Amino acid sequence: MTITPTQADEVHATRGNTAAWDAVSSKEAAIQNATDYINAFYAPFQDGVNDTTERLVIATSLLALELTKAPQPLTASQPLKSKEVESDGSSVKKTYQDADKVSSDPYPLITALLAPIRVVSANGIRFGVMTR
Repeated sequence: MTITPTQADEVHATRGNTAAWDAVSSKEAAIQNATDYINAFYAPFQDGVNDTTERLVIATSLLALELTKAPQPLTASQPLKSKEVESDGSSVKKTYQDADKVSSDPYPLITALLAPIRVVSANGIRFGVMTR
């Protein structure tokens, strides 16, 4: 399910992001990167969700622009809790409060947009909307 650049153009025009979106050198690549991210972290989706589903179009468009500004690394790093730096015989230690409680969701708006169209899973059981 990949949206089109035209769909993304409309989303960004509505939100006043046209200048930033038009500056993206390859909209198709940005959309594909966003689609890959969404498929990796938010799929599966309910039956009937497709590339015209409003929430998916909005989420993909917004994420496409965001990922061009701040690409996600392919490797993960642990949150830093404390660090000690030594120089010329003295040391400075910095401790970051609540580093172990850092939010693991870098895109809470995308999560909220896609939540109603996702298949919910609990203990291996998937719950979705039944269709006839």
